[in-house]
Amino acid sequence: MQKKLTKLQSFNAVARLLQRYFDHKPSSDLATVLTNMSFLKNKHMIDSIMWEIWLKSLSQVIKIQTYKKVTIEQAFIAMGLYLEDFLGTEDIENDMIFLQYNIRNFSKNKLVDPVLFKEWQECVREVLAVKDSRAYFYISPKKQ
Repeated sequence: MQKKLTKLQSFNAVARLLQRYFDHKPSSDLATVLTNMSFLKNKHMIDSIMWEIWLKSLSQVIKIQTYKKVTIEQAFIAMGLYLEDFLGTEDIENDMIFLQYNIRNFSKNKLVDPVLFKEWQECVREVLAVKDSRAYFYISPKKQ
C-alpha cells in the first residue's frame, strides 16, 4: 500500500529534507526557507505565508480540492513548486538549483538523483513515525 501524508506531514517532510541539505552544506537560501518553515513552541508558524504557499503548491499538483492526504510523489512535486514560488528560479544557490532540477525531472517522468529520492523517502518515514513532526524554533528569552 502506498504511503500517504496529511498536508502538515508533507510540509514537515519537506522541512526535514531541506534540513538535511542544510546540515550537509549550509546556505543562506536554505536558512531562509527553514527559518520561515519553523514552528514556535505554541505550534504557530513563524511565517504563516509559508503554509499558504505550501497549500497553493499542493493544489497545483492535486486538482481535486477535497483531498485529505497526498502521496509521497505528489508532495515531492509540490516541493519543487513551493521552492520556486518562495525563492524563484534565478539567483539561487546550487543546492536549490539541484533540488528544483531533479523535481522538475521527476514531474516529467525523467531520471532523478537516486540519493535525493532515497533521502526524501527517509524523511517521509521519519515524519510518519512520530506524532508531532513539526520543526520547532525556540527563541531564548532575553536576559536583562
